[in-house]
Amino acid sequence: MPQIRRRLKFVEPTNAFEKQVEEEMLSAWQELSAIVNKGLRSEDNFDAAIVTVSDTGNADTQFDVAHNLGRVPAGYRVVFIDKGAVIYDAGAPWDTAYIYLAASLANCNVKIEVF
Repeated sequence: MPQIRRRLKFVEPTNAFEKQVEEEMLSAWQELSAIVNKGLRSEDNFDAAIVTVSDTGNADTQFDVAHNLGRVPAGYRVVFIDKGAVIYDAGAPWDTAYIYLAASLANCNVKIEVF
């Protein structure tokens, strides 16, 4: 993956204010480049939570997913499932703490991105 450079090019500052601005910009750029160059994860780039549910319970039965977003989510995406099940909306209204899903097979281990 390409890396972004960690240095910026500036003209020589002519006063203390310009020097301070240059130092602040350079510091911010170095922090940003360090984050980007390590690779961004979905959680870093989006207002989302990745939640693991180790057992969904009985087939076609609602299970709760705590997301900690502090708002009602817009949606979800299954990023891992250990069985050939379908994860679907259980029909209960989502809230600022939980979404409510169901699985077509019993006892699935799933990882869900809630956004």
